[in-house]
Amino acid sequence: MDRRLRTNLVLVAVLAAAALLIIYGPEPGNEPRGVPLIESDEKISRIAVFEGNGETDELRFALERSNETWELVAPVELPAAMFQVDALLGALREPASRRYPMSEADPAALGLAAPQWRVEVDARELRLGDRTALGVQRYVQMGDHVYLVNDLLSYRLQRNPFDYASKNVLPEDEKIQAIQLPSGQRLERSGNSWMIEPEDDSLSTDALQATISAWRNARALRVAPANSVPRDGEVQVEFANGEMLRFGVEIRDDELLLSRADPAVTYILPLAAADELLQVTRHSSTETDAR
Repeated sequence: MDRRLRTNLVLVAVLAAAALLIIYGPEPGNEPRGVPLIESDEKISRIAVFEGNGETDELRFALERSNETWELVAPVELPAAMFQVDALLGALREPASRRYPMSEADPAALGLAAPQWRVEVDARELRLGDRTALGVQRYVQMGDHVYLVNDLLSYRLQRNPFDYASKNVLPEDEKIQAIQLPSGQRLERSGNSWMIEPEDDSLSTDALQATISAWRNARALRVAPANSVPRDGEVQVEFANGEMLRFGVEIRDDELLLSRADPAVTYILPLAAADELLQVTRHSSTETDAR
């Protein structure tokens, strides 16, 4: 096909799409601009994201507030990654460029009749329609109004649900009591210091504390559904409240995988973390306080 003809056909298609939006979109009115979907000072307790065609929607992920923090409650139950939650909240609170009554719109023309995405924010429902002709904004229905919002919102909804899980391998607020390592070493709290079994006089107090600190601060590169074969042993982490976490270990060429059974997730860390997490070594020298 001749390049000039192909260019003309593309221009005709763009103009046709723009014409449809002019025909079926809202008439310019006096509705206030800059109205957000969710007010910035409103305290949200739950966000649930559904994907489908309006008839067979499936829950993609859900987040719930717990006091001042957030929890990922679906597809797994884990502390949430606050950076991702804040980004999603920011997208929901972004001022819309336009708002107009639903009675002035054609739901089918705007992609709102059978939306691919629905978001439940507490008791409200948001239905995401099509992008605008230029592709930088999207039509969103909430109640009796349609909002024209930045399409960053749909990007946040389409993220891998496990991106909303905290990358911290251990709960932040739990006090470590003991760690059993695949090497056969067991670290256990004794007052304000740490002991190791079997005893090894060549290992300094700093070395023991360095291993505890490595576990306390361990952060995954990413979290994924459990898909690892724990062929390289197991780690048991006991907490002062009596709870215990078990991690199956798999060492790959360039990654360390730590997998939990409940919930069934795998924490993927850089391979270098294996030296700090899986055994106490003589060269460890980081000094930290017992926690």
